[in-house]
Amino acid sequence: MNILNVIEVIVAIILIIFIVLLHTSNKKLKLYRVVFLEITLVAIFGHVGYNLFFKQPTIEILGDKKIVIEAGRDYEDKGAKAKLRGKDISKTLKVKNEVNPKKPGEYKVYYELIYKNKLIKVERTVYVKDETAPTLKLKGSSTINVPSDSEYEEEGYTVEDDVDGDISKNVKIDKKEINEKQYKIIYTVCDKSGNSTVAERIVNIVNPVKKHDKSKNGYVYLTFDDGPTFDITPKILDILKEENIKATFFVINYTKDKEPLIKRIVEEGHSIGIHGNSHKYAEEYQSADHFMDNVYTMEKKIKDVTGIETKIIRFPGGSSNTVSKYYSVGIMTALTRRVLQEGYRYFDWNIPSGDSGDVDTSEAVYNNVTKNLGKDYPNMVLMHDFSGNKKTVNALRDIIRYCKSNGYILDKIRDDTPMITHKVAN
Repeated sequence: MNILNVIEVIVAIILIIFIVLLHTSNKKLKLYRVVFLEITLVAIFGHVGYNLFFKQPTIEILGDKKIVIEAGRDYEDKGAKAKLRGKDISKTLKVKNEVNPKKPGEYKVYYELIYKNKLIKVERTVYVKDETAPTLKLKGSSTINVPSDSEYEEEGYTVEDDVDGDISKNVKIDKKEINEKQYKIIYTVCDKSGNSTVAERIVNIVNPVKKHDKSKNGYVYLTFDDGPTFDITPKILDILKEENIKATFFVINYTKDKEPLIKRIVEEGHSIGIHGNSHKYAEEYQSADHFMDNVYTMEKKIKDVTGIETKIIRFPGGSSNTVSKYYSVGIMTALTRRVLQEGYRYFDWNIPSGDSGDVDTSEAVYNNVTKNLGKDYPNMVLMHDFSGNKKTVNALRDIIRYCKSNGYILDKIRDDTPMITHKVAN
C-alpha cells in the first residue's frame, strides 16, 4: 500500500466519524463537530493538494513482466500504459526495446517517461532461448541401392538452424553395419545451444545392374512415350491385342478422365513406366530433387489407379540429352546414378522410329525400325502415342508382323530386361 492509499483511507475514516457526529444527539459529542469539521476540511484539501502537486504517474506493463520466447521467432512487445490522476498519458511513454530475438540471452524492455524533471521507469525481462533442433535434410533417398561392384557416393545433405543458419559443416558422419548386405550411414549435427538432430540413410548392397545380356539378343521391345491420349493410345492397344503382343508405355502425367486408359494398359498385360510429369525440359530438369519428386508423384499416381508399383523410367529426351544443361549443369550425371541407387531402372533406346518429328509417313517409321533391328543385341524401339501420331498407328501392325516373320521375339520390359542406355552428356 503506497502513501496515496494511506491518505485515502484516513480521509474516509474522518468523513465517517464526522457524519456520525453530525447526527448525534449527545451534547458532549456535539462539541467535537467543529474540531472534526476542521480536521475533515484539512484532510480533504490535503488529499486534493497531494493529487495536484505530489501524485506521480503510474506505468502498468501489459502482459507478463517476464517472458520466454524461442530464438528465431519474431517478438512483438505488448507495451505498457501510463496514467496520471486517472487520465491516460500513454502517448508520453518512451520504449527502449533491447530484445534481439535471433540471439539467445536475457534482454530488457524499458518503459519510461519524464514527469517534473523526474524519470519514471519500469522494465520487462525477455529471455530468448534456443530450444529448436537444426533441420537436417538428406539429398536423395533415405534408402539407396549400391551395386556390389560399385562404391557408395555420398548424395549430400543440407542443414539449417533457426539461429545459427547453415551449419552443414558441423555434420558428423558414421557408418554402422546392419548385415552383410546392408549398412546405415548416420548423420549427426548440433547447434551452438546444444540442440542436436540425427538422420539415417540405409544402403543396400545389390547385384550389379544388367546392361548387356546375350540371352536377350534378338528380342524386340516396343515402347511408347508421351501418352496416354484418347485418339492414339486405344488404337495402339487394339493392334497389340489383336497381334497378341505385349509392349511398354512410358506415360506422362494424366487427368482423371484418362485413368481408364492407364488401367487398360496394365489389365491387358503391358508394362507401364514413368516418363515424367511432363515433357517440358525446363520444368523437369530444374533440379535433381524436383525431377525425383515428379517420379515419386507419378509412381504413387499409377499405383493408386492400377495397384502396380512401377520402377522403370525413361528420361524425357533420354539420358544422353544435352538440353538439360541449360537448366541444371550435371543433372543427368546425378540422376542416372540416383535412380539406380533408389531402386529404379532407366531405359533409353537403340532403335529410334523417328515418329516424333524426323519423318512424316508411316512408311518411313516402318523403315527406320525394321532396317535397324538385329539378332546380335536387344532391340529397344522408341515410338510415341502422343495425340495425332497416326503414322505410328499405321506402321505398327506391319512392324510387328515383320518381327514375327523374321524370328524376333517381341516382349515388354520385365525385371530381367537388360538396360539399354546412352552415354550421359550432362
